Amino acid sequence: MAWADALPPTCGAALARIARVRPAAYARTRNHLDGAVTGLSPYLTHGLVTQRDVLAGVLQREPLPVQHKLVFELGWREFFRHVWARYAPVHWHSPGSVLDQSYEALDRMARDARVATASADIASTVDGVATPEPPLLTAPPPDLGLRVPDAATADRLRGREVWLVHPWALRAPPPDLADGAVVIGLYLREHHQAWPWPAARWHWVDAAMTAVASERWTVDAAHLAGALAGAARVRSVDDSHVTRQLQPVAQLDAAPIVFPSVERHCASFSQWWTRATRGLQRAEDLL
Repeated sequence: MAWADALPPTCGAALARIARVRPAAYARTRNHLDGAVTGLSPYLTHGLVTQRDVLAGVLQREPLPVQHKLVFELGWREFFRHVWARYAPVHWHSPGSVLDQSYEALDRMARDARVATASADIASTVDGVATPEPPLLTAPPPDLGLRVPDAATADRLRGREVWLVHPWALRAPPPDLADGAVVIGLYLREHHQAWPWPAARWHWVDAAMTAVASERWTVDAAHLAGALAGAARVRSVDDSHVTRQLQPVAQLDAAPIVFPSVERHCASFSQWWTRATRGLQRAEDLL
C-alpha cells in the first residue's frame, strides 16, 4: 500500500491517528522496524494539525512528564522548524548549497553510481524487486486544475479580506475572518522550482488544500502581489518555506508552537531542550 493511501489527507484521519497514539509503546519501540510510530509526520509537516493538537490530544487520555520520549520528539521538530530557521547562518540557506536540497535530491546524490555502495543498491529494492524513484515535478500536475490569477482577479478581490492557505498550513481558516472573506490555496512557483515534489505528494497536499480553500492558485511572487493589490486585508500563517514571498503581501500570523520561545542561540538541541523545558515537570504545563 502506498503511503498516500495509508495516510488519507484529511484532518479527520490525523485526529484518528492522534487518538491511537500510545506513549509507552512509542517510547519503547519507535526505533524498531515495526515500532509503534505515530504516522503523524505528513500531517504535521503540512499543517493539517499542529504539535499543540497532538500533545493536547494525547494528554486528554493520560498525563505525561515533560521528559517523556514523545514530548522529546515533538521538541526535535520544533527545534528544527523554529530555532534552526531563526539562528542558522545565512549561507546555510543559500540557493544551490548542499543543504538547500530536497530529500529526494539528497537521495539521488546518495545513490549516484560514482559513490554507490552495496547498501545503497539494497536500499533501492523491496523484497528483491526494484523500486524506481518517481519523477520530481517542479510544477503541479495538470489534472489538479489550479488557477493562474489573471487581470480580473485583482478587481474581484478589491476591498475583500483574503486568507491564504499554503502547503504548510493546510487547516481551516481562523474563526475571526470577516463575512465574505475569500480563502485561496497557494502554490508558489519559486519554491517548487527549487524543491520539486513527486506527483503523489502534489495530489496528497492538494486534496487537503481543496478541503479548506474555495480556489487554488499556482503563481509567482510578483503576480501574487498584483492579484492581491486591491484586497482590504490579506492574512496567512507564517512558515519558513514561504515567509520571503508572503511577507510583502500578507499579515503573517505566528505559527502555533508548543515550547516556550528560546531567545538565546543554542549550539545544540540539548542546550535548546534544557532552556525550553527549564522549570517544567508536566507536559500539560506546555499548553
